[in-house]
Amino acid sequence: MNFLPLETLKALGRTEYEKEFIEMEYEAGLPYYLARLDRLMFSGQRVLDAGCGVGQWTVALAQRFEQVESIDLKEDRLDILATVVQQLGVTNVRWQQGSIEQLPYPDDCFDAIFCYGVLMFTQVEKTLAEFYRVLAPGGRVYICLNADGWSKFLIQERGLQDENALQAGRDVLYNTYWNRAVNHLTEQIKTPRALAASMWVSYEVGKSFSHKRFLRLLYRLFKKQLDRLGQKIICDFLNLTYLNPTYDPTQVPHILTLQVSPAFATAMLQQSPKGQALWNDVAATCGELYLQRLVGDMQALLIGGSDARSGDVSRAYQPAELQQLAEGVGFCDFQWAGEAQLMCDWVTPAEQPKYAAYFRGELSVWECLLLKPQTLQPDVGNHWKLAHQAQSQPVFWARSAKPLLSSGSFNSYPPYLLEHAKQVGQMLGGEQYLKHLAKSLVQDSTDEIAVVRDIIAFVQQAIFRDPVAQPLEPQTGALPDPLTILISARGRCGHIAKVLVALFNAVGLDARILQLKKHIAAEVKLTDRWVIVDADAFKHGIIPVNQRGEMLTLEELTEHPYQLDRFPATGWMLQPGSRFTQGIRGEQVNGYVDALPFEQRGYTSGYYVPAAWGYPPSLPVITQFEAHGQAFILKWTSSVVQEDTLVGYRVRVGTRSRGWCYDNPGYDSNNFQMTAEDVVNIETKHTEISGSFPSSVSRLFASVTPVTSRIEKEAETYFWPSKEAICDLA
Repeated sequence: MNFLPLETLKALGRTEYEKEFIEMEYEAGLPYYLARLDRLMFSGQRVLDAGCGVGQWTVALAQRFEQVESIDLKEDRLDILATVVQQLGVTNVRWQQGSIEQLPYPDDCFDAIFCYGVLMFTQVEKTLAEFYRVLAPGGRVYICLNADGWSKFLIQERGLQDENALQAGRDVLYNTYWNRAVNHLTEQIKTPRALAASMWVSYEVGKSFSHKRFLRLLYRLFKKQLDRLGQKIICDFLNLTYLNPTYDPTQVPHILTLQVSPAFATAMLQQSPKGQALWNDVAATCGELYLQRLVGDMQALLIGGSDARSGDVSRAYQPAELQQLAEGVGFCDFQWAGEAQLMCDWVTPAEQPKYAAYFRGELSVWECLLLKPQTLQPDVGNHWKLAHQAQSQPVFWARSAKPLLSSGSFNSYPPYLLEHAKQVGQMLGGEQYLKHLAKSLVQDSTDEIAVVRDIIAFVQQAIFRDPVAQPLEPQTGALPDPLTILISARGRCGHIAKVLVALFNAVGLDARILQLKKHIAAEVKLTDRWVIVDADAFKHGIIPVNQRGEMLTLEELTEHPYQLDRFPATGWMLQPGSRFTQGIRGEQVNGYVDALPFEQRGYTSGYYVPAAWGYPPSLPVITQFEAHGQAFILKWTSSVVQEDTLVGYRVRVGTRSRGWCYDNPGYDSNNFQMTAEDVVNIETKHTEISGSFPSSVSRLFASVTPVTSRIEKEAETYFWPSKEAICDLA
């Protein structure tokens, strides 16, 4: 099968221009277009040819898809398409007149969208949003469009013989330059325009200034070296009010619609680097008439405060510009190359492009592929695996043998890993995936309390509290979005609180960030109580509750803060000098590293209620644990107490290990046990004990826990035990 003969096709055109256009589109032949589609592996069930023109791509798509829908604004081109399709006997194509900025199709109804040479003549953001709406999740979009080089080709080569091409090239290039600069120019004039509005409100409406006080205010503003627009506004204001003998209060609002001269608009353009670059670009490529147009557009911008231009939206796009717009509406997996150069199938031979990708070194015509993310079924276990990998694999790369971090270190987590996590989040489905994940976590929950507990248990295991590397936006230090944090599987209190709030909100619960002086947690509303949720300090399934078994509120903690110290802050148990405070090469990282000895970290209650601040005793170090016959001896160093009084030591000796150590805490729920006490469980003020054990025992485990007078404030205060010692009797 091939297209109709060229002469037959050209006869469908009404003018010489139409005949030439038809010949240009069809002369390559159907096999050429099919090869282009095959190289992109573009096939499936239902495809939209957006801006189909005279239909050459529609016919090719009909050979690779079960159903093709074609749409175009121009009725005469649809007539040509209809004739071609009918004469070729193609039966799986439907067409209609319409705009691709407002598609007449339901949501999620296409497997693919094909848009060749049309997008840049539309309001691109609006068109992309429509593409996203009608495309099914997992579907792909192919777009071919022009960059700056095409307009320069029209101006510098084709325009030498074709006045229309010259005009078109200049128009598009001017629109391109203006659109790239207009946001900056709009921001540039916001402050002085706001000043004008505030002066009018303060003087005429509020009557809050005396003449003398108002003039003093203006003097101070001038001393701050307002830009030229701000100075003009003040001068116009004075001329209309204090300095005008025929002052009419009804005229003051006209300050907000300034009469801006061309000279002033020109000066405003050239006072910023962006405006100066715009002026130079227009002068170099478009000419004097377009400079006059630029001044007029700047006048309108100064008067209106926003881009008041209407009409032609045609402009060129660089790949980075389109990528930003596409990702802004939800697309991901942006891939681009010069026209006819994208390749998905390695076997299909490459075809010659219809247009050169570059003109005199500048990108001219290019193509791209976009993907609408498919919301995948959440896998809770996979998130736990990511956290376990994060716990076992350091990512900080030090550039010196003695790395030192500060509070301003935003790149402790590699930016490329952060970007990868963002891309994975987009591929998973973004916010939709997060909602599905939240619902999967609570699908078996019986009530709101169970919902909250199930989400806490998940987050406790899904985010490793890395004391060295935390994912932050490289330039600002801001926290990433919740899904990126989950994919990174690393974070501290702010990260964890942000994820908790997002998951609670996703299942319909009210939740908020709780910003404390030295800590960040979350709060979630259960009935009429805002309860504290802290999966940063508390892991291993630990959820602090009051004596009635209810989750704690900040008000309850304010009244009795020490009750929080009944629960071990297992999220904060990592110690300095451990493997968790090392970089990739094994070097110890110092400085702003969030791994502190317990005697420096302080009790958890003090982070919520500063009046409860205090320091636990240091960990004793077991120096001897030996067995002779059926007897053992256990010795340890004294604990250091900064405040309170050392009461004594709780000693446990048993035949079963507690199953964790400070160098390998693990984050599995219900995995935080104490050393067995089936041999010895005593309290002593001494630093050594001895005892006997059964002959059947082959191994003993021991731990020593210091106790201070803090128990007078809370009898059940949790004190951290020493590192566990092992006596191998064999």
